[in-house]
Amino acid sequence: MLAKGGALQSGLDLGYHVPTNQLNIVKHGFWNEMEAVGTPGEAKVIENDQAWLDCESTTVTVTPDGPMFSPEFMARWRANVEEAERRAMTDEIRTRVQRAKLSLLYAELGQRLGYFTEFGDFSYGSVLAASRAERKALQPMLDEFCGLCKQFGITHLGIVGGLDRVTGKWQTCIDAESPARGRVFLPGEWIFVADPRDQGLTDRWFAQNRYYDATAKLTIGEDQPLPTGMARVHINRGVGWEQQGFPGLDGYGWYFQNLEAPQSFGGKEHLYLYLRMVNEQAW
Repeated sequence: MLAKGGALQSGLDLGYHVPTNQLNIVKHGFWNEMEAVGTPGEAKVIENDQAWLDCESTTVTVTPDGPMFSPEFMARWRANVEEAERRAMTDEIRTRVQRAKLSLLYAELGQRLGYFTEFGDFSYGSVLAASRAERKALQPMLDEFCGLCKQFGITHLGIVGGLDRVTGKWQTCIDAESPARGRVFLPGEWIFVADPRDQGLTDRWFAQNRYYDATAKLTIGEDQPLPTGMARVHINRGVGWEQQGFPGLDGYGWYFQNLEAPQSFGGKEHLYLYLRMVNEQAW
């Protein structure tokens, strides 16, 4: 994230929109921005830019737990920001580094504590079932994020709405007296097989391993070819199969996925599978 000579790379204030005073985690054209200050060989940028490009064709919304925000990507992102903080020599550069850091903090807090989805519900983060002491360790990060938002006059966080709504929810997650019941969210991509003649049940598609084996190809960003008759469909885009390659299909469709229960769920008397926002024709 540093240009040659220690100046912060122009255009890498990820998601900071001055005209609207809103903060979103979005993909920017890194290489286009770099053309304004030099060639790729003359500037240091986030090294995972190709991961953004790979995910662009298969991902509509970018959430803090999206596939592009892998642990490796996050570690490099934080390391780059911390290096920029160390190398900032002027108030102007320090301010630009702070703006860039806002998106990092937003992503980290979203991963750990949770985030509001485009549908308005809250997706809890990885520390939902952690001890209160572990959650309290995130308080300095939240305080820094709130302070920077105040410094730069940010009052809205994109589609999720007001800053207070998000930070208030995060504070509630930190302050909870006891860890919540553990949960795991379903993957966004599934194998889909159209069944317009309703033959799948008779032919026992649910017992055919080839459909479940195909889920191994659902590596977001790679877009591996699937066996004939199978398609890659997202369940988290707010649209059904009609807008994902099956217009006019008025019948049955099968969704296949492999789900692995975490070890922390072992020994539990019951495990529950919740399906939400299913339309009126599904059963």
